[in-house]
Amino acid sequence: MASGIFKNVTRSEPCPVCGGTDWCSWFPRRDGDGYLLLCKRACRDGYGSSDVAGKDGRMYCFISEKNNQYIYGECQADRGHFKENREKPKERFRYVGKVRPAGDTTLDCVYRTILKKLHLEDRHREYLHGEGWSDSMIERSLIKSFPESDYARANGYSPGGYSPTNLTRKELAENVLEELGISSLKGVPGAYFKENDNGKGYWTFSGASGLLLPVFNHKGEVFRLRIRMDYMGIRKCSLVNGIAAFTEGDSICYLDMSGPYRNNGDTRERVKLDDFSGKMRPFQSFYAEPVMLGQGIIKNTYKYGCESKNHASYYYKGGDCGNICLITEGEKKGQYANFRLNIPVWSLPGVNSYGLLFEKDRSGRTLLDYTPEGKKTIFVVAFDADKHTNKTVMSYQEALVSRLKESGYIAATADWDVSHGKGIDDLLYRGYIPKFNLK
Repeated sequence: MASGIFKNVTRSEPCPVCGGTDWCSWFPRRDGDGYLLLCKRACRDGYGSSDVAGKDGRMYCFISEKNNQYIYGECQADRGHFKENREKPKERFRYVGKVRPAGDTTLDCVYRTILKKLHLEDRHREYLHGEGWSDSMIERSLIKSFPESDYARANGYSPGGYSPTNLTRKELAENVLEELGISSLKGVPGAYFKENDNGKGYWTFSGASGLLLPVFNHKGEVFRLRIRMDYMGIRKCSLVNGIAAFTEGDSICYLDMSGPYRNNGDTRERVKLDDFSGKMRPFQSFYAEPVMLGQGIIKNTYKYGCESKNHASYYYKGGDCGNICLITEGEKKGQYANFRLNIPVWSLPGVNSYGLLFEKDRSGRTLLDYTPEGKKTIFVVAFDADKHTNKTVMSYQEALVSRLKESGYIAATADWDVSHGKGIDDLLYRGYIPKFNLK
């Protein structure tokens, strides 16, 4: 696969698969022959997609998936080596000790117990207030604070004024096991068994710290969780003028809910860290061992850990108007829009994952079929307003609208002036309503 120091895409050299100017990266090949592309926005219709025509005019073939990110190689360099595997995509990798997620009803019980044991810390509540959330909305949302790793807490990564008041992750697991009267959290994405040097161990949780967001299925079950990172624990911090800060290179960096930044005169300059990008993470206990991945074997580094995969979340309250349903990106936006508009909302983990809405279950129904009015529903795509300047987002909106119409659904888009807010939640918080346009 790849090794060595990676380099990020830039404005002058964007990602050839998604066209993004940040987040994606290039990795040197182990054989020294060129680079592999790690695209973090790419969307595949199925396991082992066909070749992708890059925006740089070259062709790229899909090689592997890593934590919901997709690795590509230039076809000229990789076609021969991966041709046989592309014809038999399910045989590309061999899983060792794979743990499958438990059923939705079981996970709903476990996750609701986890959320009950946690509380929303003051700094997170203050952040949500600034985003337009009232205390009543926060309580109904089930959003809680997920603490830093026990290692980060024990080693002083969080400055005193930001110290978490929730249970440690080990204590949280112990509390959940005791309340449910069970001895194992196997099959629960986010949980894993941590072994001690003496061969014994205990259950705990993995993942970044931040806001723990529930992901609901159409039955109202919490069957997954997502983390909106707060970036605490990424570096050893101290308090500078009451703000969490750390040293990176020759400068002091500060932290807020949007990530690390430097003060550049009267403005804030965002800092991109090579090992931390984006703001959302799946709540899962999965990371493939890199060496074995290069050998075609997927083995989880977390003992008895479990992968979450991407899922759409459904936000619906009794009494919501059912003949209009919003489709947006991001759990926080989706839940906020449901509170404010009183219509059902399907929330995607990313604009490129709209295919989740059309996957059929054992009964032959798609997720969209479970909205109150089914095919009579007007599905309104409400992606961020920067779609008018971001060609990638606009292309996914157009693709989703086409897919809705082809599948027999009524499609519309939500549009508004970006000066009124980037996301649908920003718009609603500022007192505006989007314009719905039938397609």
